[in-house]
Amino acid sequence: MRGAFSREVCYCLGYAVATLLLAASVVPVLYTVGGFLGDCSQRAGSGEFASGGFWNWLGERCARAPYHRYFKRALLLSALLLLPFFIRLLKQPRLHVGLFPCSSLWRDCLVGFGLGAGSMALCVWVVYALGWVVPEVEVEWYRCFISFLLSALVIACLEEWFFRGVLLSLFMRAVSLNWAVFWSAVFFVLGHSLDSSHSMAMDDLESPWAGFVLLGLLFTGATDVVEQAPKWVSLVMIAWLLSEARLRSGGLWLSIGLHMGWVLAIKWSQELVDSKNFAVPSRRVWMGSELWTGLLPWVSLLLVMVVLRIYLAGRGGAREVSIQRGKGSE
Repeated sequence: MRGAFSREVCYCLGYAVATLLLAASVVPVLYTVGGFLGDCSQRAGSGEFASGGFWNWLGERCARAPYHRYFKRALLLSALLLLPFFIRLLKQPRLHVGLFPCSSLWRDCLVGFGLGAGSMALCVWVVYALGWVVPEVEVEWYRCFISFLLSALVIACLEEWFFRGVLLSLFMRAVSLNWAVFWSAVFFVLGHSLDSSHSMAMDDLESPWAGFVLLGLLFTGATDVVEQAPKWVSLVMIAWLLSEARLRSGGLWLSIGLHMGWVLAIKWSQELVDSKNFAVPSRRVWMGSELWTGLLPWVSLLLVMVVLRIYLAGRGGAREVSIQRGKGSE
């Protein structure tokens, strides 16, 4: 049935599988290189790394990084390396990914950032006021903020360009608009459901097959429906909201701002508060230990949707949809 499925969807599934396999093959190399840089940075007093500020900083970061962080970097690197081959395989004309300049660029970014960060921060403030979380001691909040701000900017730009830019634009040419949103959400949920922290249970991290062992652990954890269901609900709502923002605004800037605000608020809140008290089941119903699952975040996402629709009333997003499903010249 053309309305739901197409050749392009099959290619996207193949691209996802190839990305996972390449990442599993690459991560042992990245882990070995990271270990070498970490050892060099710890040799105080001698060597060329001692005088290079950047290499010292990079080595220290590599020395502290857990294995699952290397896997995430390998996954991103693999996705970028395979993307040109993937687009060429599809034999599509140039994709309109929503990054064209527009008069509302900065306004969309700031409004999206304010809504994303504000909605998640409000949820954390509520559980803090109820005494369910307590502040972490000896946390330099300003250093955390700057680091997480840069991280949120990179994550938001890359993920929105890929999921709401490339994939959604591609699906809009191949299937109906509703199914295009559905399939882009499926890939977004899959990409964020694989909890790579399962690497903590691995014994031999230096094995050349460690990446494939981790892949098995990832899919084993993803099949735990009871544990994963709240995350899936949050991810589906976030993907739906970001797609709405991208389509109704006619560009990626609003969704980038939203995504950046959410990531910053969540990362910063996780660093500043101790959420161990969420082990109580009755509290986790309202807000999970990750601070983005539960009834409170879901209500905040619905409120963000209402505000966005009011903000975007009268915008010409429909014109871009007609371009995507019509000539596809841009």
